[in-house]
Amino acid sequence: MDWKKYFDDLALTEELDHRRVGWASSESQCSKFATASETINFDEVDFLLDIGCAGGHFIKMLGEKNPGRFYSGIDISLEQIRSGDNACLRPNLILASMLETPFKSSCFDCVTCIGVLQNFTGSIEDALREIHRILKPGGQTVLIAMDGLYEGLEDKEKGPDAFHRYYAPEELSESLEHQGFKVLESKSIIYDREEVTRGELHESLTFYIYCRKK
Repeated sequence: MDWKKYFDDLALTEELDHRRVGWASSESQCSKFATASETINFDEVDFLLDIGCAGGHFIKMLGEKNPGRFYSGIDISLEQIRSGDNACLRPNLILASMLETPFKSSCFDCVTCIGVLQNFTGSIEDALREIHRILKPGGQTVLIAMDGLYEGLEDKEKGPDAFHRYYAPEELSESLEHQGFKVLESKSIIYDREEVTRGELHESLTFYIYCRKK
């Protein structure tokens, strides 16, 4: 699937809050912040990059809670970036791939990559290497991905092509360690087992990994 075209087209629909896929709704962004906050103290983060930022809702939320910090985001879809109502954030929202970001080395305290990897078609090793490059020594990253244990199950709400890629938590942890990270926590997130029966996989069968750059 051409994910860039998919998200460009999605941003141009009438459903600008993207309730059809859920992750860009205000409720989903609050959940995203809550999950990341379990491991990251954002009060101590001055420079943050959000990969797959869409319209910048997540970094706007962070900025409101922690004014005076520098929060930036990248996304492969220009239409997604334009879809947000956060005009003041636009200079900090950049059209770029996680494989090749426009930032200097060792410039961020934290990189978040939440709900993005399932739509990523490139080399995961190269992507993790780029995250490692732009993080400061000791910098933090949190990734949330679809659990490979459930690959092959169809999301009844969104169809068989809703997600491209699943990951085994232990294998992704090994890849992170190989690229120079220290994995501090890996945790499955199954919010509601009944959702599995209903086929609502996106919100129920994920895991997060929290690590620091060595």
